Amino acid sequence: MSGSARVTLDGVTSDLSAGDAVDIPVGTDHRIENPEGGPMVFVEVQHGDYFGEDDIVRLEDDYGRTGA
Repeated sequence: MSGSARVTLDGVTSDLSAGDAVDIPVGTDHRIENPEGGPMVFVEVQHGDYFGEDDIVRLEDDYGRTGA
């Protein structure tokens, strides 16, 4: 990751810096945002038996994708 990120997991928010990592357990409501507005790069790594995205439930979305 480069830049900074704000991560919310089940309503608990924490700030991350370059080099930090966060684990998101299955079933955890989560959101990542860029609090500074500058460039931010992060790497998402999935592990397990299923990697599809048809199980995503959008609870809130700033980009008009809720309910999609």
